[in-house]
Amino acid sequence: ATFLAEQLGKVREMICFTDQAIDAYQRSVELNADSPSVWESLDQIYKQKENFTQADFAFSQAIAYQTKRVQSRRDGDYGFTLCNLGNIYREAGNIDAAKETYLRDIRENPKMAIMSLHELAHIYLAEGNEKSALEMAYQIMLQNPKHKIPEAEAWEYLAAWYYQHNRDQDGFRCKVNAPT
Repeated sequence: ATFLAEQLGKVREMICFTDQAIDAYQRSVELNADSPSVWESLDQIYKQKENFTQADFAFSQAIAYQTKRVQSRRDGDYGFTLCNLGNIYREAGNIDAAKETYLRDIRENPKMAIMSLHELAHIYLAEGNEKSALEMAYQIMLQNPKHKIPEAEAWEYLAAWYYQHNRDQDGFRCKVNAPT
C-alpha cells in the first residue's frame, strides 16, 4: 500500500495535481514514514508551492531517514545509499553537504562510486572548479576498461557538459585540450 500511495503521488504530480499528490504522499508517509523518496517528493512540491516551512520539514525528514539507511546499510547497496543522500542534499541546495557525502562515497566505495563521481564533477563544473571536475572525470574514465585514453576522454566529458550548458567557448577549449 505504501508503494502504491507513493506511485499515485508521482502520477498526480506529473499531471500537475499537486494538492492530490501531497495527499497521496502524506498517505504513503502515514503507512511508512521512513521513505526518504516520499519526503523528498513532498519537499519539492512544498517548494513549488512556496510553503517553505513544510518544505524544510520534509527535507529534514528525507535527510534523517536516508542517513539512517546509510548508518544501517540495510539497502544492501551502501554506495547507492550514500549517493542518494548526496542527491537529497544537492536538491535541497546544501551543496557543501552534498560534496562531502559524494566524497565519502568515493572514499568508502571506490569501485562502485561512479554516480557520485558524475555528480561531483557536475557540481565542480557549475562552481567553476574545472581542475577538480577533470580529476573526477578522469576517475570516471578509469572505471571502464574500454576507455582507451582516459585523460582525453575526461576532457571530452567536460566539453560535453559545457556544450550542454551553452558554454560553447569552454567546450571548444576542452576539446582542444584533449590529448590525442
